[in-house]
Amino acid sequence: RGLLPRSSILETRRRLLDKAAQGGWLDPASPVERGVANPSAVCKDPEEAYMRVFRGLWADETLHRLRTHPDVMGFFDRIFDEPAFVHPMFVQRNIFPKSERFDFTSGIHQDKVHIGGATNHAMWVPLGDCPREKGSLAVAAGSHRTGVLDTKVGSGAGGMDICVPIPGTWVTGSFEVGDALIFTDTTVHQALPNRTNEVRMSFDARYQPATQQVAETNMRTYSGCGTWEDVYAGWESEDQQYYWRDFDVNVVPLDTSYHERRDQMAFEMAERGDLAARDALLRIVQRDADPEKRIRAEQLLTQLDPELDFEQPAHA
Repeated sequence: RGLLPRSSILETRRRLLDKAAQGGWLDPASPVERGVANPSAVCKDPEEAYMRVFRGLWADETLHRLRTHPDVMGFFDRIFDEPAFVHPMFVQRNIFPKSERFDFTSGIHQDKVHIGGATNHAMWVPLGDCPREKGSLAVAAGSHRTGVLDTKVGSGAGGMDICVPIPGTWVTGSFEVGDALIFTDTTVHQALPNRTNEVRMSFDARYQPATQQVAETNMRTYSGCGTWEDVYAGWESEDQQYYWRDFDVNVVPLDTSYHERRDQMAFEMAERGDLAARDALLRIVQRDADPEKRIRAEQLLTQLDPELDFEQPAHA
Protein backbone atom coordinates (compact mmCIF):
# COMPACT_ATOMS: atom_id res chain seq x y z
CA ARG A 1 0.00 0.00 0.00
CA GLY A 2 1.22 3.51 -0.84
CA LEU A 3 4.54 2.48 -2.41
CA LEU A 4 4.47 5.42 -4.82
CA PRO A 5 3.61 9.03 -3.90
CA ARG A 6 0.00 9.91 -4.62
CA SER A 7 1.00 13.25 -6.16
CA SER A 8 3.35 11.60 -8.66
CA ILE A 9 0.72 9.10 -9.81
CA LEU A 10 -1.94 11.78 -10.20
CA GLU A 11 0.40 14.03 -12.20
CA THR A 12 1.10 11.22 -14.65
CA ARG A 13 -2.56 10.25 -14.80
CA ARG A 14 -3.54 13.80 -15.75
CA ARG A 15 -0.88 14.00 -18.45
CA LEU A 16 -1.96 10.70 -19.99
CA LEU A 17 -5.64 11.63 -19.81
CA ASP A 18 -4.90 14.89 -21.63
CA LYS A 19 -3.23 12.93 -24.41
CA ALA A 20 -6.05 10.39 -24.47
CA ALA A 21 -8.58 13.23 -24.78
CA GLN A 22 -6.62 14.77 -27.64
CA GLY A 23 -6.71 11.37 -29.34
CA GLY A 24 -10.49 11.17 -29.03
CA TRP A 25 -10.57 8.38 -26.43
CA LEU A 26 -12.53 10.34 -23.82
CA ASP A 27 -16.11 11.57 -23.69
CA PRO A 28 -15.93 15.28 -24.63
CA ALA A 29 -19.00 15.99 -22.48
CA SER A 30 -17.25 14.85 -19.28
CA PRO A 31 -14.33 16.40 -17.37
CA VAL A 32 -11.01 15.02 -18.59
CA GLU A 33 -9.88 14.14 -15.06
CA ARG A 34 -12.70 11.60 -14.74
CA GLY A 35 -11.40 9.59 -17.68
CA VAL A 36 -14.86 8.70 -19.02
CA ALA A 37 -14.49 6.69 -22.21
CA ASN A 38 -15.82 7.74 -25.60
CA PRO A 39 -17.89 4.69 -26.65
CA SER A 40 -17.29 5.39 -30.32
CA ALA A 41 -13.50 5.29 -29.88
CA VAL A 42 -13.07 1.85 -28.27
CA CYS A 43 -9.89 0.13 -29.43
CA LYS A 44 -7.19 -2.15 -28.12
CA ASP A 45 -3.55 -3.10 -28.46
CA PRO A 46 -2.27 -3.94 -31.10
CA GLU A 47 -4.84 -2.27 -33.39
CA GLU A 48 -3.47 0.75 -35.27
CA ALA A 49 -6.35 2.92 -33.98
CA TYR A 50 -5.01 2.20 -30.49
CA MET A 51 -1.33 2.58 -31.35
CA ARG A 52 -1.79 6.04 -32.91
CA VAL A 53 -2.70 7.45 -29.49
CA PHE A 54 -0.74 5.01 -27.35
CA ARG A 55 2.66 5.98 -28.74
CA GLY A 56 2.37 9.41 -27.14
CA LEU A 57 1.25 7.95 -23.83
CA TRP A 58 4.08 5.41 -23.64
CA ALA A 59 6.70 8.10 -24.34
CA ASP A 60 5.53 10.31 -21.46
CA GLU A 61 8.50 11.36 -19.35
CA THR A 62 6.73 11.26 -15.98
CA LEU A 63 5.40 7.77 -16.71
CA HIS A 64 8.94 6.45 -17.27
CA ARG A 65 10.09 8.11 -14.06
CA LEU A 66 7.44 6.33 -11.98
CA ARG A 67 9.02 2.93 -12.55
CA THR A 68 12.47 4.24 -11.54
CA HIS A 69 11.20 6.23 -8.55
CA PRO A 70 13.65 6.08 -5.61
CA ASP A 71 10.99 4.51 -3.36
CA VAL A 72 10.50 1.71 -5.89
CA MET A 73 14.18 1.07 -6.59
CA GLY A 74 14.98 1.12 -2.88
CA PHE A 75 12.21 -1.41 -2.25
CA PHE A 76 13.62 -3.85 -4.81
CA ASP A 77 17.20 -3.27 -3.64
CA ARG A 78 16.10 -4.52 -0.23
CA ILE A 79 14.20 -7.51 -1.66
CA PHE A 80 17.17 -8.64 -3.77
CA ASP A 81 19.83 -7.64 -1.22
CA GLU A 82 21.78 -6.17 -4.13
CA PRO A 83 21.24 -3.40 -6.70
CA ALA A 84 18.02 -3.82 -8.66
CA PHE A 85 17.64 -3.36 -12.41
CA VAL A 86 14.36 -2.27 -13.99
CA HIS A 87 13.81 -3.34 -17.60
CA PRO A 88 13.74 -0.46 -20.08
CA MET A 89 10.72 -2.01 -21.79
CA PHE A 90 7.50 -1.88 -19.79
CA VAL A 91 3.77 -1.99 -20.43
CA GLN A 92 1.22 0.78 -20.12
CA ARG A 93 -2.40 -0.40 -20.42
CA ASN A 94 -5.55 1.51 -21.35
CA ILE A 95 -8.58 -0.73 -21.01
CA PHE A 96 -11.90 0.54 -22.34
CA PRO A 97 -15.15 -0.46 -20.60
CA LYS A 98 -16.59 -3.86 -21.37
CA SER A 99 -19.71 -3.80 -23.55
CA GLU A 100 -21.70 -6.05 -25.84
CA ARG A 101 -19.38 -5.23 -28.74
CA PHE A 102 -16.12 -4.79 -26.85
CA ASP A 103 -14.50 -7.18 -24.38
CA PHE A 104 -10.74 -6.88 -23.95
CA THR A 105 -8.49 -7.28 -20.96
CA SER A 106 -5.47 -9.32 -19.85
CA GLY A 107 -6.37 -13.01 -19.99
CA ILE A 108 -5.10 -15.74 -17.68
CA HIS A 109 -1.36 -15.89 -18.27
CA GLN A 110 2.18 -15.93 -16.90
CA ASP A 111 4.81 -13.32 -17.72
CA LYS A 112 7.71 -15.75 -18.10
CA VAL A 113 6.85 -16.72 -21.69
CA HIS A 114 6.90 -13.05 -22.72
CA ILE A 115 9.75 -11.69 -20.58
CA GLY A 116 12.30 -14.54 -20.55
CA GLY A 117 15.71 -14.08 -18.95
CA ALA A 118 16.28 -14.75 -15.27
CA THR A 119 13.49 -14.71 -12.70
CA ASN A 120 11.97 -11.24 -12.54
CA HIS A 121 9.31 -9.51 -10.48
CA ALA A 122 6.43 -7.57 -12.00
CA MET A 123 5.12 -4.39 -10.39
CA TRP A 124 1.58 -3.51 -11.52
CA VAL A 125 0.42 0.01 -10.67
CA PRO A 126 -3.02 1.49 -11.47
CA LEU A 127 -2.90 5.13 -12.52
CA GLY A 128 -5.70 6.22 -10.23
CA ASP A 129 -8.03 4.47 -7.82
CA CYS A 130 -8.95 1.05 -9.17
CA PRO A 131 -11.84 -0.78 -7.50
CA ARG A 132 -12.50 -4.34 -8.59
CA GLU A 133 -15.22 -3.29 -11.01
CA LYS A 134 -12.74 -1.10 -12.90
CA GLY A 135 -10.57 -4.08 -13.78
CA SER A 136 -8.09 -4.63 -10.98
CA LEU A 137 -5.56 -7.44 -11.24
CA ALA A 138 -6.17 -10.90 -9.76
CA VAL A 139 -3.49 -13.51 -9.02
CA ALA A 140 -3.70 -17.25 -8.38
CA ALA A 141 -2.02 -17.58 -4.99
CA GLY A 142 0.60 -20.36 -4.99
CA SER A 143 0.67 -20.71 -8.78
CA HIS A 144 4.26 -19.44 -8.98
CA ARG A 145 5.45 -22.85 -7.75
CA THR A 146 4.17 -24.80 -10.77
CA GLY A 147 6.57 -23.63 -13.49
CA VAL A 148 5.49 -22.55 -16.97
CA LEU A 149 2.06 -23.87 -17.97
CA ASP A 150 0.75 -24.78 -21.44
CA THR A 151 -0.82 -21.99 -23.48
CA LYS A 152 -3.22 -21.37 -26.35
CA VAL A 153 -3.86 -18.42 -28.64
CA GLY A 154 -5.54 -15.70 -26.59
CA SER A 155 -7.39 -12.55 -27.58
CA GLY A 156 -6.34 -10.65 -24.46
CA ALA A 157 -3.16 -8.72 -23.73
CA GLY A 158 -0.08 -10.74 -24.65
CA GLY A 159 -1.86 -13.07 -27.03
CA MET A 160 -1.26 -16.25 -24.99
CA ASP A 161 -3.68 -17.62 -22.41
CA ILE A 162 -3.17 -20.67 -20.19
CA CYS A 163 -5.08 -23.71 -21.44
CA VAL A 164 -4.75 -26.09 -18.46
CA PRO A 165 -6.41 -26.08 -15.01
CA ILE A 166 -5.18 -23.15 -12.93
CA PRO A 167 -3.39 -24.04 -9.69
CA GLY A 168 -3.88 -21.94 -6.58
CA THR A 169 -6.69 -19.75 -5.28
CA TRP A 170 -7.73 -16.54 -7.05
CA VAL A 171 -7.29 -13.42 -4.91
CA THR A 172 -7.87 -9.77 -5.77
CA GLY A 173 -8.91 -6.50 -4.23
CA SER A 174 -9.38 -2.79 -4.77
CA PHE A 175 -6.40 -0.46 -5.21
CA GLU A 176 -5.93 3.17 -4.22
CA VAL A 177 -3.62 5.74 -5.80
CA GLY A 178 -0.02 4.78 -5.00
CA ASP A 179 -0.68 1.08 -4.38
CA ALA A 180 1.27 -1.58 -6.25
CA LEU A 181 0.94 -5.33 -6.76
CA ILE A 182 4.22 -7.27 -7.01
CA PHE A 183 4.63 -10.90 -8.10
CA THR A 184 7.11 -13.23 -9.81
CA ASP A 185 7.13 -14.14 -13.50
CA THR A 186 5.54 -17.59 -13.10
CA THR A 187 2.59 -16.28 -11.07
CA VAL A 188 -0.68 -16.89 -12.93
CA HIS A 189 -2.69 -13.68 -13.14
CA GLN A 190 -5.39 -11.86 -15.07
CA ALA A 191 -7.19 -8.53 -15.13
CA LEU A 192 -10.85 -8.36 -14.20
CA PRO A 193 -13.24 -6.82 -16.74
CA ASN A 194 -13.70 -3.05 -16.65
CA ARG A 195 -17.39 -2.62 -15.79
CA THR A 196 -17.24 1.15 -15.25
CA ASN A 197 -17.66 3.86 -17.89
CA GLU A 198 -14.03 4.99 -17.52
CA VAL A 199 -10.78 4.00 -19.22
CA ARG A 200 -8.69 1.94 -16.81
CA MET A 201 -5.06 3.10 -16.98
CA SER A 202 -2.15 1.21 -15.45
CA PHE A 203 1.48 0.32 -16.02
CA ASP A 204 3.55 -2.74 -15.22
CA ALA A 205 7.33 -2.92 -15.13
CA ARG A 206 9.82 -5.73 -14.47
CA TYR A 207 12.61 -5.81 -11.85
CA GLN A 208 15.43 -8.23 -11.12
CA PRO A 209 18.91 -8.29 -9.57
CA ALA A 210 21.27 -6.33 -11.79
CA THR A 211 23.69 -9.28 -11.95
CA GLN A 212 21.20 -11.63 -13.63
CA GLN A 213 20.35 -12.24 -17.28
CA VAL A 214 17.95 -9.97 -19.17
CA ALA A 215 16.32 -11.02 -22.45
CA GLU A 216 17.29 -8.73 -25.33
CA THR A 217 13.68 -7.80 -26.11
CA ASN A 218 13.39 -6.08 -22.72
CA MET A 219 16.05 -3.58 -23.69
CA ARG A 220 13.89 -2.16 -26.49
CA THR A 221 11.02 0.29 -26.56
CA TYR A 222 7.47 -1.05 -26.55
CA SER A 223 6.71 -2.50 -29.98
CA GLY A 224 5.47 0.14 -32.39
CA CYS A 225 6.76 3.08 -30.31
CA GLY A 226 9.85 3.83 -32.37
CA THR A 227 13.45 4.10 -31.18
CA TRP A 228 14.70 5.37 -27.84
CA GLU A 229 15.68 8.55 -29.67
CA ASP A 230 12.04 8.93 -30.73
CA VAL A 231 10.83 8.39 -27.17
CA TYR A 232 13.28 10.85 -25.62
CA ALA A 233 12.69 13.54 -28.23
CA GLY A 234 9.90 15.13 -26.19
CA TRP A 235 11.57 14.90 -22.78
CA GLU A 236 12.56 18.02 -20.87
CA SER A 237 15.50 16.40 -19.05
CA GLU A 238 18.27 14.00 -20.07
CA ASP A 239 18.37 12.59 -16.55
CA GLN A 240 17.60 8.82 -16.62
CA GLN A 241 17.77 8.60 -20.39
CA TYR A 242 19.64 5.39 -21.32
CA TYR A 243 20.07 4.66 -17.59
CA TRP A 244 20.89 1.01 -18.38
CA ARG A 245 24.25 2.08 -19.79
CA ASP A 246 25.37 2.52 -16.17
CA PHE A 247 24.93 -1.25 -15.66
CA ASP A 248 26.93 -4.17 -17.00
CA VAL A 249 23.75 -5.86 -18.26
CA ASN A 250 24.03 -9.56 -19.15
CA VAL A 251 21.79 -9.54 -22.23
CA VAL A 252 20.67 -12.90 -23.67
CA PRO A 253 18.30 -13.90 -26.51
CA LEU A 254 14.62 -14.39 -25.72
CA ASP A 255 13.35 -17.98 -25.89
CA THR A 256 10.83 -17.54 -28.70
CA SER A 257 9.56 -21.13 -28.71
CA TYR A 258 6.33 -20.14 -26.91
CA HIS A 259 5.62 -17.43 -29.48
CA GLU A 260 6.46 -19.71 -32.40
CA ARG A 261 3.98 -22.26 -31.10
CA ARG A 262 1.32 -19.57 -30.65
CA ASP A 263 1.92 -18.21 -34.13
CA GLN A 264 1.60 -21.63 -35.75
CA MET A 265 -1.69 -22.20 -33.92
CA ALA A 266 -2.89 -18.76 -35.06
CA PHE A 267 -2.07 -19.54 -38.69
CA GLU A 268 -4.01 -22.80 -38.51
CA MET A 269 -6.97 -21.09 -36.84
CA ALA A 270 -7.03 -18.30 -39.43
CA GLU A 271 -6.95 -20.77 -42.30
CA ARG A 272 -10.11 -22.29 -40.79
CA GLY A 273 -11.69 -18.83 -40.67
CA ASP A 274 -11.47 -18.53 -36.88
CA LEU A 275 -11.63 -14.83 -35.93
CA ALA A 276 -10.01 -15.62 -32.57
CA ALA A 277 -6.68 -15.64 -34.44
CA ARG A 278 -7.02 -11.97 -35.41
CA ASP A 279 -5.03 -10.32 -32.62
CA ALA A 280 -2.22 -12.88 -32.74
CA LEU A 281 -1.88 -12.24 -36.47
CA LEU A 282 -1.78 -8.48 -35.84
CA ARG A 283 1.11 -9.03 -33.44
CA ILE A 284 2.99 -11.00 -36.09
CA VAL A 285 2.47 -8.26 -38.70
CA GLN A 286 3.62 -5.52 -36.33
CA ARG A 287 6.31 -7.25 -34.29
CA ASP A 288 7.81 -10.34 -35.94
CA ALA A 289 11.26 -10.09 -37.51
CA ASP A 290 10.54 -12.80 -40.11
CA PRO A 291 9.26 -11.14 -43.33
CA GLU A 292 7.71 -14.37 -44.62
CA LYS A 293 5.66 -14.75 -41.43
CA ARG A 294 4.56 -11.12 -41.62
CA ILE A 295 3.40 -11.50 -45.22
CA ARG A 296 1.50 -14.70 -44.41
CA ALA A 297 -0.15 -13.07 -41.38
CA GLU A 298 -1.09 -9.98 -43.41
CA GLN A 299 -2.72 -12.11 -46.10
CA LEU A 300 -4.70 -14.10 -43.54
CA LEU A 301 -5.77 -10.92 -41.75
CA THR A 302 -7.10 -9.48 -45.00
CA GLN A 303 -9.17 -12.62 -45.49
CA LEU A 304 -10.47 -12.63 -41.91
CA ASP A 305 -11.21 -8.90 -41.64
CA PRO A 306 -11.00 -7.01 -44.98
CA GLU A 307 -11.77 -3.64 -43.31
CA LEU A 308 -9.11 -3.94 -40.61
CA ASP A 309 -6.84 -0.91 -40.20
CA PHE A 310 -3.28 -2.05 -39.62
CA GLU A 311 0.24 -0.95 -40.41
CA GLN A 312 3.29 -3.07 -41.06
CA PRO A 313 6.34 -1.33 -39.57
CA ALA A 314 9.73 -1.40 -41.19
CA HIS A 315 12.12 -4.05 -39.88
CA ALA A 316 15.88 -4.11 -40.14
